[in-house]
Amino acid sequence: YLRVENFQSQSMKYLLQKTNALEEKYKDQMGYIYGLIANFLYAVYDYKIRDTSAVPTFQLLFYRAVANLLMVYFYTKSTNTSLLYKSKKLNQTFVISGIIMVGVAYFGFYGFQRANLSEAIALCQLIPVMTTILGVIFLQEASDLAQSLVTVLSIIGAVLILKPPFII
Repeated sequence: YLRVENFQSQSMKYLLQKTNALEEKYKDQMGYIYGLIANFLYAVYDYKIRDTSAVPTFQLLFYRAVANLLMVYFYTKSTNTSLLYKSKKLNQTFVISGIIMVGVAYFGFYGFQRANLSEAIALCQLIPVMTTILGVIFLQEASDLAQSLVTVLSIIGAVLILKPPFII
């Protein structure tokens, strides 16, 4: 839980108290509820990006960055949290992750602007598959037969749905 006393804003304190009460009441279900809310907001976000096909991709990145920066600024200001960690290596990792996320956002925006929305969303659903493959390759994580079979079937399903011109 986020600590209510860390916030100076009365509206944030109220919202946090209500959220904490819901989390206390529905402990086991809150992960599902947050996941559903996130998926709904992501779908609305994708829909809105699709409406911006005339806007240059870097302009979309700029507005997203400004919105994120403002939210992080006000959050850290209201909770008296530092933006940097004491660990230089951890800060470097976050900077590299941020640079990678710029690439993710750029190609995501560009793809959503130019692809059929339902196909673009189907492609996004391959993120866990790609994460699994990269985990097996780079982190030597174990993958049993069921996981391997589901990974292969997911890729085959995506190819059948998306019908990319360079494969089919």
